[in-house]
Amino acid sequence: MKGLRFLAPLALAVASSSCSLLLDWDELQGGTPGTGGIGASGASGSGGSNTGGTGGAGIPLDEAPAAIADALCEKLETCVGAAAMELLFYDEECRVAGSKLLENTVVATIDETGSDYDPASVPACVEAFEALDCEGVSLTFPEECKQILGGLKADGEPCVRSLECEAGLYCTTGSCPGTCSVPIAQGSPCALGDSCADGLTCFQGVCEPLGKENEECGGTVRPACLTGLFCGGADDAAMTPGMCIRTTDVFVLTQNAICSVSNPPSLCKEGLSCPVIGLPSRCLPRVESGGVCQLAVPDMCPEGEYCDAGSCAPLPGAGDNCAVGIILKPTCQAYLRCIDGKCRRLGDIGNTCLVGGECYSGTCFDGECVAPRCQ
Repeated sequence: MKGLRFLAPLALAVASSSCSLLLDWDELQGGTPGTGGIGASGASGSGGSNTGGTGGAGIPLDEAPAAIADALCEKLETCVGAAAMELLFYDEECRVAGSKLLENTVVATIDETGSDYDPASVPACVEAFEALDCEGVSLTFPEECKQILGGLKADGEPCVRSLECEAGLYCTTGSCPGTCSVPIAQGSPCALGDSCADGLTCFQGVCEPLGKENEECGGTVRPACLTGLFCGGADDAAMTPGMCIRTTDVFVLTQNAICSVSNPPSLCKEGLSCPVIGLPSRCLPRVESGGVCQLAVPDMCPEGEYCDAGSCAPLPGAGDNCAVGIILKPTCQAYLRCIDGKCRRLGDIGNTCLVGGECYSGTCFDGECVAPRCQ
């Protein structure tokens, strides 16, 4: 059981990868602007209609979220591996979650504000994501994607999200609205709402490089690792750094191989689970619906179920009390969130809500899910 504490940073590392890919299209704040080695296309927005249109080889607005989410999720899986993706998303699909996020943030904002949309620029954005290496993924979104919207703002102009700013600029979040600004250089002071230059992160008030493979990380004394890497061996209590390890090197074991959740973990391939009680633990296949199970990583039960007191039981549905005692698996069925102890369905723009956490947009205003905005 003690080894479970080392899985939190692993899950966080994978989740952070997902956020850098998906959430940058939401607020596009707090990440690291840059191209990840992909230069800006130089194409300017054509001022196309916000209702889309084919634009020749372009992609209509209502089809853009799925196209971009496909590229995002394929790149993320390439970087962290299928088994790590399962630990992150479980019963939910990355492409569904990503597409819903884009529909309820970027598309909703375009519809709400009447912003220009250039359908001909979307393929270049998708291709730029496909061309990124895993280190580039850590550097948020390609600059090509900014060309989807016209009227980009210059340094010093007000903004709500970095997608509004010209190439090479990001939107500060210390105020609302923020300001389009040049990213902060290595070694320079930074604060909440600032973005550091390519490959850097704001660590203890200074822009410092993210850890590369076999470099020190974590332990409260070093920054985290680049996307696709897990910080193994770090000890926050002892203030001892760990080492950046490829996530794809963690989930490698075949059935019946001895596995461990110790630090660094050695876990099983996709479709297998590593029990966390009893030694030695071996990689075991998943069980059928309602079958006998044990606490394991990932959970041994099929989609829509979790291991409850030794047997697979259905996850709570909408309106039910959230499950308790679950480790590293959601406490409600897919696309539901636990709000005030109850499972509530994630809402699109216009759906009722209590808090932002139950909206795909992440924003709840006057009891209704709305597009991200200054409040």
